Amino acid sequence: MPMALAIIHSLFAFKAMQNLFNFSVAWQTVLILASFLLVQVVCFFFIRSRYLRNVKKAIR
Repeated sequence: MPMALAIIHSLFAFKAMQNLFNFSVAWQTVLILASFLLVQVVCFFFIRSRYLRNVKKAIR
């Protein structure tokens, strides 16, 4: 949910910036949002692996 809200907010902000500067920021928008998503996915899998390691250790 937070990521979806951030993407919606960013789309409105980039649209306003595009209107302000009178040039397309579509490519930069896609690049930035894809970067945010990639960082979130990497962090998720890193934290998930550490959590599962701790849970398995606690079970033994």
